[in-house]
Amino acid sequence: MSPTFIIKIPATYAFLLLALITARELLAIEILAEELSESSAETITIQAYCEDYNPYNFEENGRITGFSVDLLREVGKQAKINISIELVPWKRYLKIVEKTPNTMLFTATRNSNREDRFKWIGPIDGRTQKLYKLKQPNHDWKMNIDMSSNDAALNSIHTNQYSIIAVSGDASERNLTEQGYKIFSSPKPELNVKQFINERAPLIVNVDISIAAKLKMEGSSFSEIESVAIFNDKYSYYYMVNIDTDTEIVYRLQKALDILKYNGVYKRVRNKWLH
Repeated sequence: MSPTFIIKIPATYAFLLLALITARELLAIEILAEELSESSAETITIQAYCEDYNPYNFEENGRITGFSVDLLREVGKQAKINISIELVPWKRYLKIVEKTPNTMLFTATRNSNREDRFKWIGPIDGRTQKLYKLKQPNHDWKMNIDMSSNDAALNSIHTNQYSIIAVSGDASERNLTEQGYKIFSSPKPELNVKQFINERAPLIVNVDISIAAKLKMEGSSFSEIESVAIFNDKYSYYYMVNIDTDTEIVYRLQKALDILKYNGVYKRVRNKWLH
């Protein structure tokens, strides 16, 4: 066995090394901020569209809000770009954003089917899709899911063709369908959780932060459900921008988001919607 060498760094030098790393990060932030300031003379407006997808984007008391909405407003402020946000049906405005420069659609999953059709700003957040069931259902679905591993659980669900509630047109619906799972499609995100509570199907595909918020809206709790399998943890959420939008605009918005992730604003906004 090769000998193991341990190098001990005096506390003073360790502190200086940490200070150097921190200084480099701060310098990077300053450079990004300076570049944004120098390129912000022209007034630019971006039209942003989002669907009702609580807690990322939704309407409350006549105002569009949510994690992705709050973050985008901070990004626009940092980039010195005016961003107008409108709540719309996803399918219809997906076609509009594909054809219209200076528009974006969010909260969007970045995947190979969409990659070359849009420009991207993000990530907004990670996206771990799970399959959930009610802990104490009234209906006996007679499900027998092998929980020995995640692959075993997914195989049980697939083999026995247990129905999974998914939003029509969403990436998760398409991916589940392509892989041969049995889908119960719902036209709206808020409706699919209601159908899940009413036991129209035994399973639902969703993300922790999203389903927790929707359950609360229906007078239920995240503690009333449990995850039986992780379906997909490969993707993240992004702002999806029309492909013909000026690359400099997209670059400015991306730099602004990067700054917010360094200076603590991103963490503050995210924690607001987690707790």
